[in-house]
Amino acid sequence: MAADLDFLRTVPLFSELSSEDLEELRPVFAERSYTKGEVILRADETAVSMYVVKTGAVKVVAHTAEGKEVLLALHGPMDFFGEMALLDGRTEPADVVAREPSVVIRITKRDFENALMVRRSFVHALIRILSTRCREAWEQVKSLSHYTAEARLKAILLELAEKQGRREPRGIVVDVGLTHQELATMAGVSREKVTRALGEMERKGLIESGRGRILIPDLEKLY
Repeated sequence: MAADLDFLRTVPLFSELSSEDLEELRPVFAERSYTKGEVILRADETAVSMYVVKTGAVKVVAHTAEGKEVLLALHGPMDFFGEMALLDGRTEPADVVAREPSVVIRITKRDFENALMVRRSFVHALIRILSTRCREAWEQVKSLSHYTAEARLKAILLELAEKQGRREPRGIVVDVGLTHQELATMAGVSREKVTRALGEMERKGLIESGRGRILIPDLEKLY
């Protein structure tokens, strides 16, 4: 199914393309719906296409030698993934799975190279976004290297609030259903430390948690 151009205009990666460009590129963007738990991208397919999340949420997971699933990243609406493998040809040992019913837009390697990368405005947006990701990754490295479990957890919650948060009268709601173990994997600390850190943050009034969601009354207090 051809993609919704009104949606594509809201995606930062395509925001610098003109309406004429988007109309011409319409056949490049193919939409597909996925059910919860369905695999969107397998590890050995990562140099074939890139993807943009339209609705829903997806997770990037790897598996240990014992078969344990390790959460590496989350993606929500307007996030994209798979572009790095198209740029350097390297695959990653991870799968992408729908965390909930989702609609994802697929762009093949051929269309990425022959239809998108030949447009200066797209290349400019891609470079800008990848540069921002590099800076964010550096900040995360610093956080994991020097900060306490609470500080690491705050950094993760800030990122989740920015990307997937929903504003309600009482604050920002992060409604992604992450377990303490998943948060611990993302923060690089033990599950016990995450549980203690969340409890301490609740005691301070920085968050309210329960039923798979976290409410952040005042985002500024997490900085």
